Amino acid sequence: NCKVLNINAATSITENTQTYTLTATTSVTINSPFIALGNNGVELLDQLAQLIDALGTVVAISPVGPCDPLSSTAQWPQVVAIQTKIKQITGSL
Repeated sequence: NCKVLNINAATSITENTQTYTLTATTSVTINSPFIALGNNGVELLDQLAQLIDALGTVVAISPVGPCDPLSSTAQWPQVVAIQTKIKQITGSL
């Protein structure tokens, strides 16, 4: 037990265990150029970017018939801007 614990490693830190629990009562901050979360080649941020691509192909059906895909709407560039930010920090497993 201590008030402050600082760990500095020049190259890397590796931890291996069956179960890992981290509890922070106020906040957790991860500051890294790339982040990878997932397992066996399924990376969470990559899946989110793929989900956005898939949602862009969705064609809603209105009472008068099919509409254009969501990616053709005037608001879609806002979605792409968010997707681009996600892709910029996506790491690999």
